[in-house]
Amino acid sequence: MKFAALFLLSLAPLGQAGSTGYFVPEHRVSGIGVARDDISSDLLEARTDLMIQSQTFIIMRDPLAVAGARRITTDRRLQSIFRAAALRSGLSSALLEAIAYLESWGDAKAESVAGPKGIMQISAATARSMKLRVVQATRYRVTREKVQVVSKGRKPRYKTVTHRTPYTVTIRDDRLVPERAIPAAAVYLAGMEQKFQGLDWAIFAYHCGQGCVSTMLDITRRARGIPKDEITVARMFFSSDPAWNRELYEAIQQQMQRDYSPTYYFRVKRA
Repeated sequence: MKFAALFLLSLAPLGQAGSTGYFVPEHRVSGIGVARDDISSDLLEARTDLMIQSQTFIIMRDPLAVAGARRITTDRRLQSIFRAAALRSGLSSALLEAIAYLESWGDAKAESVAGPKGIMQISAATARSMKLRVVQATRYRVTREKVQVVSKGRKPRYKTVTHRTPYTVTIRDDRLVPERAIPAAAVYLAGMEQKFQGLDWAIFAYHCGQGCVSTMLDITRRARGIPKDEITVARMFFSSDPAWNRELYEAIQQQMQRDYSPTYYFRVKRA
């Protein structure tokens, strides 16, 4: 026991705080962990590139990824629409194709259980702001049944009752027409670029919503270590440290749990 104790005491100086580099691994990189409140531009660029590259697996694990890429890139009609929309909006056709690819795999008839429809996955509310027409009409399903009525006689009496059950049908939906949906989405995206003063924020807003991005921008402007002239989506994402920017960290965590929208910009860049 004495020998064991002496052996442990002989090792004690190795763990003293004064020993240089003992608690600092050789692979430590500035800007990771608690250093996220002061990321250099070079490190931010490197981390952004790595984040973009990492989205490959996220995209390609979907069974429709390859078929969707083929649909987007080989359909001459779609390619023509993307080019025309790019000229109209001032955005690149590659960006519009990437968004259509991630939103619907290029399927013009795609419908989300959450409500958005079409190749650009546009919600009904956003369609109205894009000036796309979504026209619905009320129809009635008529059914008849025989019901017994009160009768004084022994023989039961019946009468026929007619029921008219209303239901809604869509008679026009521009979201399902690529010639209308793609240019409208492109102009909408260009408008958000001007509103939020950055294409990265516009892309973020396409997935998260304008109200969501307004909130995230406000929190990002108050965060530590982010230069006022470098308020970008990448800065927002990589500066979300729970120790130094708790509010930003919690806001991003909330959005990640909802729909992974804080990483949408990186997925679009990879696509």
